[in-house]
Amino acid sequence: MNYTIIEQIPMMKRAKSFIKRYGLKVVWVAGKTDIPDCRLSAWMNGNELLYAHQFERMKDFLDEYEECMSGFSYMKDSE
Repeated sequence: MNYTIIEQIPMMKRAKSFIKRYGLKVVWVAGKTDIPDCRLSAWMNGNELLYAHQFERMKDFLDEYEECMSGFSYMKDSE
């Protein structure tokens, strides 16, 4: 089963926000999710759809990464 553009738009926005929030590179996320970086970039810009297995991998990756980071907080050194 493939997901429609309407079903993929919220995940596109989530992925863009995720990359910006954590200061990551699309190439790094593409490598971690085994999605070609040009396809991932085109998807996040709304120019392509991911296949169902790629979409599920992206969702699972974001869920797992955010769960791991939820207990982590950056604390600036005190002067």
